Amino acid sequence: MLDRQSIYIDYLFERLDFVDDTFKLQYFDELIYSCEKFYRIGAISRQEFNKRYDDLFKKEPYRAEYLKNNYFYDHNDDLYIPDKYNFGIIDYLQLEISIKTKRNVHLKPLTTPFISATDIASYTYCPASFAISKSFILPKTSSAITGTALHEKTFLLKMLTDTRYDEAQFLDKNWADYTDDIDILLNDTNSDHFKIIEASKLIFCGHKKKNNSNKVFKGGKNSTFVGQPDYLFLSDTNEYFVVEEKFIGNNGENAIFYENHINQVASYMYGINDYPISFGFLIYWYYDTFRKDEKAYIRRIAIKKIEKTLILKNRITCIFSSIASLKKNKTIDFDLDSRNAKRCANCVYSLYCGHKTGNYEKISLPYSVGFMRTKNVEFPNDLKNEKDRRTNK
Repeated sequence: MLDRQSIYIDYLFERLDFVDDTFKLQYFDELIYSCEKFYRIGAISRQEFNKRYDDLFKKEPYRAEYLKNNYFYDHNDDLYIPDKYNFGIIDYLQLEISIKTKRNVHLKPLTTPFISATDIASYTYCPASFAISKSFILPKTSSAITGTALHEKTFLLKMLTDTRYDEAQFLDKNWADYTDDIDILLNDTNSDHFKIIEASKLIFCGHKKKNNSNKVFKGGKNSTFVGQPDYLFLSDTNEYFVVEEKFIGNNGENAIFYENHINQVASYMYGINDYPISFGFLIYWYYDTFRKDEKAYIRRIAIKKIEKTLILKNRITCIFSSIASLKKNKTIDFDLDSRNAKRCANCVYSLYCGHKTGNYEKISLPYSVGFMRTKNVEFPNDLKNEKDRRTNK
């Protein structure tokens, strides 16, 4: 990295008021590789783009052309989106400073008394990100948009060969668009797990295209838990089980099943009262978009069977109680040592989060915009000459 870039990046980190500790260095290392995935959050309206372009063109036409070449127009959303291949760590940090300086966030309605399976997963990932997700209406990342679209393809049903499913045909036209050969994606462990699913009866499907997809299951004390698994099956041994799918834009060869996803499945197992759930499956569909057509392509499958244990039950109960406490008291302690650089650098709410900086030991609900603080820092002397030159042109 060029010295001038390093100086500027240090300046941007100072603006964000990070505590100067080991976490900051680790976070920087992780952010270099993860920042690209957040390019879509930097989208701007047509009016704002045109104003930026016109203002730059009057002073520095070459910078106006640079702006034009680094955005593309999305006709569906009527937005100008940054080019993800040119969206680097400087763009990310500048975007975060802009968001936290303007604090132009839209508040969500007051939270409901219910605690959902998604809440369990979100809180497990990070209490701060959970509070942010419950407080603001925020734009989606490209991976979230892709994941939602893939989720509705009901890939699992396409893998089941029993004729009782309308879409259950191996390598049918729709399925073949997303992989070359389903057999090569299955190893011995996966095959054994899928055989259990294949021999079972589908009781519920939470995908939007299904007739009963609007059903929400309730449970827990006073029916305060709500959840909607992707699938609910009855096995050939008369055991009910749930299945949750996640679409992972990751090319890693080693499947790591994340605790927040495991807890989400577990919350269905312990929280749904309508059926005696015996166990659950968590399926990861790994995809990439490196083909020329930029279409998501399933390249690997991983599946984990989750069994009921006392330790797991106690963990879910503890998380449920913590969320209930935060909702009731509107504040909760935040353990600074719980910060994880890799997790923070990949968090969809990180651009809005002040807790990763190491400055706050309390979390509020709603998430206070006071946490979205920036610091006044003198612009680096080594970069001032160039800035002055541009200003005086």
